[in-house]
Amino acid sequence: RLGEWAATAAGKGEPSGAVRWTWHNQYSTTIHAINSIIVKLSPLTKITPLYRGWMGATLPEAFFKPDALGFRGGVEYGFSSTTTDRAQAVHYAEGKASTVLQLEMGMIDRGADVSWLSQYPHERETLLPPLMGLQVAGKRLKLLTDMGAQMAAEVRRGLAEAAAAEASQLVRIRLGLERCADGGAEDERLMAPLGDKAEAYNYDLRFQAAVGDALKVKRAAVLAAAMQRGGGGGLAAAMVAVLPLQASRVDLTGFDLGD
Repeated sequence: RLGEWAATAAGKGEPSGAVRWTWHNQYSTTIHAINSIIVKLSPLTKITPLYRGWMGATLPEAFFKPDALGFRGGVEYGFSSTTTDRAQAVHYAEGKASTVLQLEMGMIDRGADVSWLSQYPHERETLLPPLMGLQVAGKRLKLLTDMGAQMAAEVRRGLAEAAAAEASQLVRIRLGLERCADGGAEDERLMAPLGDKAEAYNYDLRFQAAVGDALKVKRAAVLAAAMQRGGGGGLAAAMVAVLPLQASRVDLTGFDLGD
């Protein structure tokens, strides 16, 4: 038999006469086969950031407080469904007690891209095997990316419709929230205020600089859009011209200051 209904033990908060289904089949062979598929497919999966979101539960203290050996994290006993699309993870995290994890794959620790056989290919799912070790690298990147997305939204709402969408997109690219349409180089993205690795923002000075630089990008976009009302050049070019003016120290060499 696959399982059976059995009466629950008294004194555990269950109503009188309650029953619960108990599985006899643990599906060990099925789990082993799925895990074997993941292991075989994972070398074919491109290494890229993964995201996982959920709601209605919080992470245990071990994820925030280092143990005696300095480790923060835990082990996931089951299969882990993740996505390469952050928006999908955020969708699953909509609600109370929501959490979104950004996971970094490596040469050894890698999942399998199963979007090609999924009933929901738009979710861009990457499946990770059981007993996956999760080590916390940093918690501040999520704060920064949310801040950057909010800045882009504020720019879009604050400008005329003709320039709003382009300016908002330029802010996201300049902040490092996404790459250029022409597939800009990875090292250029890492130079953006919010494009660095998560652990880099664990240092207060780097975190502080990222916030300040992000605000400069936002101000540059608004100023560039204002300049464009007078005509001449594209918005992207105008933003390149005014961005240096947002620095703490401004080099006016090459600017026509008049008489």
